[in-house]
Amino acid sequence: MFWMCTRCETVHTQNPDECRECTATTFEPVAESDLQSSSSTGPDALDDTDTQTYGTTPDPGFESSPDVAVDGSVEASQHDTLPAHKEASGSGLTATARRAYHTLRATILAPVALVRQYLLPILAFAIVVVVVLWLLS
Repeated sequence: MFWMCTRCETVHTQNPDECRECTATTFEPVAESDLQSSSSTGPDALDDTDTQTYGTTPDPGFESSPDVAVDGSVEASQHDTLPAHKEASGSGLTATARRAYHTLRATILAPVALVRQYLLPILAFAIVVVVVLWLLS
C-alpha cells in the first residue's frame, strides 16, 4: 500500500508523519494498481524553441585529452611527450650522491620506524601488565 500527500500528490511507500516535499500531514491510501494507471509517461521533453543561449563559448586554449584506442591503450600525440631532460655536466655525481644519501637514510630510518610502530606498544603493554600484576600481589 502506498500513501499520497493530499496537497502535493507525492507518493510515499509508508505512512509518514509529514510529506518530504511540502511538509503536509494529511495522506490518502493508494493501491499500487491505481498508481500505475495514473502515472505519466515521464518528464516532458524540452522544446528547442523554448531554450535560450546567452553568450558564446570560446574555443579552448589547450590541447584536448589524448585519444583512447578501442583496446584501452592511450594514443600519445607529439604534444603529449615531455621534452628530453638535459643534464648539466657534473650532475651525474650529484645524482649518485643523492641516491647514496637516500639509501643510507632509508637504511637508518627503517629500524627506527619499526621500533616506533611495533616495539614501543609491546613494551608499553608489558609495563602495564607488570604493574598490574605487582599491584595485585
